[in-house]
Amino acid sequence: MKAREVALIGCFSALAWVLASFNRFLPKGVGHVTLDAVFITFLLLLAVQLSGKVGVATAIGLITGLLMPLLGAKPIAVVSWLTRGLVIDLVFLVLHHRACCLKCCSLAAALGFFAQTSIGNFLNVLLFVNPRAWMFVLSFAFTVAFIGAATSIIGAYLTVKLAPRIGQAMGVVK
Repeated sequence: MKAREVALIGCFSALAWVLASFNRFLPKGVGHVTLDAVFITFLLLLAVQLSGKVGVATAIGLITGLLMPLLGAKPIAVVSWLTRGLVIDLVFLVLHHRACCLKCCSLAAALGFFAQTSIGNFLNVLLFVNPRAWMFVLSFAFTVAFIGAATSIIGAYLTVKLAPRIGQAMGVVK
């Protein structure tokens, strides 16, 4: 891995962490299905396209997850953020794409967001919620995951439209 890629991963991890910190100022769940779904998806997909390498989204997810407890998040955040990056990378690996078109970006965005939210909420419910409330809480959590997955397609659209300009400004020719 080149120094440029390591710097890209570090910068995008920090940006994702800062964006996720704004969720505290919005009603519970609203920031996750809006800010996270659109802008953090955009950051993850942009990093994949700018680097052109598999594993970049996973690295960003891991680092961001490790930073989340600084905001008061439960350690579950490490697993859920890592899952999001891993799913995004796996989608591109399976499709043999690198965030190049709206189809691959939308699929990666929706599946990554859904996986992160589902895993995070499932672990949270399993570990911290009274078993009597599991069905209600999980049904709400999966509804939020579906809404956020659909909203994350906006982040994929932004990636496809803005990545060439951003790459050109950064001096990255892909």
